[in-house]
Amino acid sequence: MGKFQTKLRVEKLGEHSWRLIEPLIYRSDNVGLIVVDAGFETNFASVPRLPFMYLLFGGVGDEAATLHDWLYRKDHTTSTGSGSKIDRETADKVLRGVIIECLTQDGVSLFRAKVTAWAMWAGVRLGGASHWED
Repeated sequence: MGKFQTKLRVEKLGEHSWRLIEPLIYRSDNVGLIVVDAGFETNFASVPRLPFMYLLFGGVGDEAATLHDWLYRKDHTTSTGSGSKIDRETADKVLRGVIIECLTQDGVSLFRAKVTAWAMWAGVRLGGASHWED
């Protein structure tokens, strides 16, 4: 787990595109400090637009999704802190933990937060490989 040090502040670029107007900073208990730079573009969680999938997971954890996009698209290191390499498995675990943290802070039950986080984790494990930048 960990804690966001800043709030997510973005501007909308298009229907599914956003740009950070300030850095998003997260302190992870596992990988150290992660700084998503201002100017970074994200689509948040690109959940398939199938009605039941989007109803369950659409709009969940925009902060977590932005952090995950950064870990997938950047040079796979934390921006500060340990500087250690982040592999795809670790990036996906960070996503799962951040979703649980964000949802429980928003008043969602721990059980529901864990179910949502595990479902989203499974989705990125199954469909995320093509988005991982080496």
